Amino acid sequence: MPTKKSTKYIDLISQSVADCDKEQKGFANDDAKLHCDSAILETKKALSTAKKVLSDSEKAEPFNLQEQINATIAVQDLEISLKLAEKITAEKF
Repeated sequence: MPTKKSTKYIDLISQSVADCDKEQKGFANDDAKLHCDSAILETKKALSTAKKVLSDSEKAEPFNLQEQINATIAVQDLEISLKLAEKITAEKF
């Protein structure tokens, strides 16, 4: 495992404002990307759950049309949200 070369304290406190700002923006970018990735995973999980609800509603006895409509709309909404989230994340990062 390679180790990062240690930077002297004087070098760290002597960094230019632009260098410090760039470093902070890099951290902010990483945080934003992780937030997007997390949102995508949460949406995938919600979509999986919604698909199960839809499957269950299709087999329900007695048949409930409104339940199946609601479940279908939920799946469609989550599929659209997932596609948009993946597209936006790919464009931004």
